[in-house]
Amino acid sequence: MPMTQVSVLDAEAFIAWKSKQDGITYRLPTHTEWLLASADLAPPAKEKRFRAPELSWAADFSMAPPDLRDLGTNGLGLAGMRDGVWEWTMSCQASDGSIGSECYSSRIAMGHHAAYLSVFTRDTSKTGCGGGSPPPHVGFRLVAAG
Repeated sequence: MPMTQVSVLDAEAFIAWKSKQDGITYRLPTHTEWLLASADLAPPAKEKRFRAPELSWAADFSMAPPDLRDLGTNGLGLAGMRDGVWEWTMSCQASDGSIGSECYSSRIAMGHHAAYLSVFTRDTSKTGCGGGSPPPHVGFRLVAAG
């Protein structure tokens, strides 16, 4: 399960400490690694609310908040992916829209959708993701590099 209520800066400080303690190099997952690890827990496609072409802008509107319960353990034994925690990755969105790793002020956090969050974010109720409802929690998992 992911650790929560930490900024990506907190996560990186913990990763440096943990790597030194264990003699193992840890890091955050990349955006692509997170997508692959959570693929078998992807939510089913939602039925379109409106089918009329003139309402295509509202076709995905929802009348209720997303289901934030734990969706179970995936085939890799990872629990809590795609639940109520958006997880920091080491990836960010470049100015041309591509996914990169030269990150400065924001990072991609992954959950029900990608959230682009400030590196200072610990409590998402005070920020937002700019792409829909803010994630209820933000946290991280470690990847053993190498």
